[in-house]
Amino acid sequence: MTTLTRDDTTALEAKIDALTEQVSALTAEAREQRALREQWQQLAAEAGVLGPEAMAMLTERLAELDRKGYFDFASATLGVVDEIVTNFSEEDVTALGENVVLILNVVKEMTQPEIMAVVQKMIAAVDRQRVALEAEPTEPPSLWALARKVRTPEVRRGMDRALATLGAVSDADAGAGSQPDLQTSTRGGS
Repeated sequence: MTTLTRDDTTALEAKIDALTEQVSALTAEAREQRALREQWQQLAAEAGVLGPEAMAMLTERLAELDRKGYFDFASATLGVVDEIVTNFSEEDVTALGENVVLILNVVKEMTQPEIMAVVQKMIAAVDRQRVALEAEPTEPPSLWALARKVRTPEVRRGMDRALATLGAVSDADAGAGSQPDLQTSTRGGS
């Protein structure tokens, strides 16, 4: 279980406040969109009274907006909002709003080139492993076969990286500095 420090709590409260402001802004934007939609409906109702020239000008402007994709975008946006409204309760949306900054930070970190390169390597490794599994004998490897694999530099480097990653995750849960640095401790013996 992670215990939050006063600084962590203050930072979290600041993020929640910022998120609350963002949710309020989104709500205001939705209200503005509704008002605009009602104005368009009123213009459409009054269009029968307009002269042919004004109607042609309006039709051309609407066609231009359609060519630029405004209506497709608006329709897709309404579809997203409809999915949210039908699949999430108000409490769900509030909870999401309280965590949206954290979620966006995780997504931002995931899209860094270094992270994407690691993900690509992992995908390639999983694909290679899947192919290797298809050709693998039905009997599990012996302890001696496993010991021979541990002697290869690639396996030792991979084990070192895996242990360092596990140590970093453990440090994040227990608080930094509570675990030994696996990078230095495992490399000393390889």
